[in-house]
Amino acid sequence: MTSLPLNSIIGSTTLTSPTSLYIKGYAVPSPDANVAGVEVTIDGGKTWHDARITYQQGKWSWTLWEAELEGVAESGLVHCRARDTKDTVQPREGIWNLRGVAFNGWGVGKW
Repeated sequence: MTSLPLNSIIGSTTLTSPTSLYIKGYAVPSPDANVAGVEVTIDGGKTWHDARITYQQGKWSWTLWEAELEGVAESGLVHCRARDTKDTVQPREGIWNLRGVAFNGWGVGKW
């Protein structure tokens, strides 16, 4: 293996009020294209909300991102997916392998 697939991860989730959720994470690009954006969903992918990129430094850079969602429930699951400059979107399910190497299914977090 000489490269990794497009991927994003949720690093933290914080309720900033009873109905506001703050989410932070990172994304890594594939070898073919840089990360163009990250989206988050709290309804299993029916609706997506753009995250704000807070750090990205050139080709192959890790991309740090954050998002704040209003009107969330007391608890739940949040997912993220990355998109690159060639319009490739991170898949919902990664390709399974015994060691889990290069798994790139949607990132998931709980709050």
